[in-house]
Formats: sequence, structure tokens, C-alpha cells
Amino acid sequence: MSIEQFVASGEPLVAVALDWAAPLPGHARALEIGCGVGRFTTALAQRFARVDAIDVSPTMLALAGRLGLPANAHLHLGSGRDLSGLSDGAFDLAFSHLVFQHIAERSAIRSYLGELTRTLRPGGVAVLQFDTRPRSAAATALHALPDPLLPRLRRRGARRHRVPQRLLRAWVDDAGLTLGAERGTGTAEHWLRLLRPGS
Repeated sequence: MSIEQFVASGEPLVAVALDWAAPLPGHARALEIGCGVGRFTTALAQRFARVDAIDVSPTMLALAGRLGLPANAHLHLGSGRDLSGLSDGAFDLAFSHLVFQHIAERSAIRSYLGELTRTLRPGGVAVLQFDTRPRSAAATALHALPDPLLPRLRRRGARRHRVPQRLLRAWVDDAGLTLGAERGTGTAEHWLRLLRPGS
């Protein structure tokens, strides 16, 4: 699969996610957390007046820019812990897929959830994916091994970090967000539909 085909493959998932996210307070601005090369960014840009896409990798952002994103897509280098530099109460939608599962520090995930409360407009929706599978003995053993002994996709940065469901729901509550719906609970594709209270 070429990089162009990979980017185009994001369209169906965005379509499904936005159907599930509805209703939204508007389609003025969307936020993508962990945009990578822009697999979902273009699809979001076709549905919103402006998309702000954030990633921690300068290399990924440079590649996304070279692939020719729409003019209404704006790329930002993130800290890996927050959404600093993005406006308060600005976004109708926040979207993230295959990102939070790679964040090892749970405090960083909690920080992102708090930042969504700040950056979503009242009534705004966040559609986020997590890995909430129960921790297995095999996964625990793999996490204990040093990177040189592991296949490339099992090394730090690419490893999946599972979050217990009860803990995730507590973080959502602590952040001041409302859990509107869930899909795929207890799986690698556990989706949350979160709302910022208000209207």
C-alpha cells in the first residue's frame, strides 16, 4: 500500500465516527489528536471549515505537509501531554484513533482529557479510541523486555498500553466531561463519545 493509499483509507473510519458523534454543535472547527501523516486529516477537512491536527513527531508532520493537505487543515507540533497553543472553547469535534494506546504515561492521558474540556466548545464532542483489553500475562512479560529483544512494532513508542475501563471512566469524570456512549468496551477498539457540558 502506498502512502497515498494509506491516507485515503482513513475516509471510511471518519465517516463512521462522525455518524456516531452526531449531533455536533456545528462544523466550524475539528481537532485531530495524533494526526501522523494525515490519514484522517483530509477526511475531516472535507467536513469542517477548519481542522487543527496535532502530532508529537516533526517527521510525521513534515510528511503530512508534503502529501498536500487541504488549505483548511493546519498542522501543529504537540508536547505529548497537552493542547497548548490551541484556543479555549474552539472545537465542535475532537477525534483520535490509534494514539492514546501508545502513550505510556497515564498522567499524560489525563492531561489530554482535561485539555479537551478546555478546548471543546460547550456541547462539543470528542470521539476517542483506547485499548481497554484486560492485561494478559504475555503482554506483561513483553513490556518487561528491553527493546533490542523485541520486534520493531513491540518496541517503546509502538507498544500498546492498555487502560483499565474503570480507570478511564474515572479520568473522564475528573476532567469534567460527560460519557455519552461507548463502543467495543474491553477491546483494542474501545471508543468513547465524550461531551463537554453546556449548550
